[in-house]
Amino acid sequence: MSHFGQLILAIRTQGIQVFFDLAIRKMALNLQLIQTTPLTLVLIGTLLIIPVLYRFPPVSIQKYLANYPELMSGLTGLSITALIALAANDSGIVSAAMCFMFGIGLIISLVIKEQYAIYKLRTDFS
Repeated sequence: MSHFGQLILAIRTQGIQVFFDLAIRKMALNLQLIQTTPLTLVLIGTLLIIPVLYRFPPVSIQKYLANYPELMSGLTGLSITALIALAANDSGIVSAAMCFMFGIGLIISLVIKEQYAIYKLRTDFS
């Protein structure tokens, strides 16, 4: 049986207090991880910048979104996955930060691809 299944069974047999005890333990572990893991900086930085970039995207990001419309879907999916990981995993802080690392890698690869195309275009005309 999965951890979630065990939780449901425990709530059925022992009451809703089991859920609250679990939530408190998870929050305590995540607070401890916030103080000890460098991935916390990645998560906090990402959580601060994503809403700003979503609301006021710079011209360069607007260009990428226009050229790669699936990029926004992918980043939205990563954000939802990170929130679920944050809520569901014992080490949610680390899991959420790792989710965003994939998004950062995706964006970096697109920037490299675009810059290579510009470089290739310039060298072809030389």
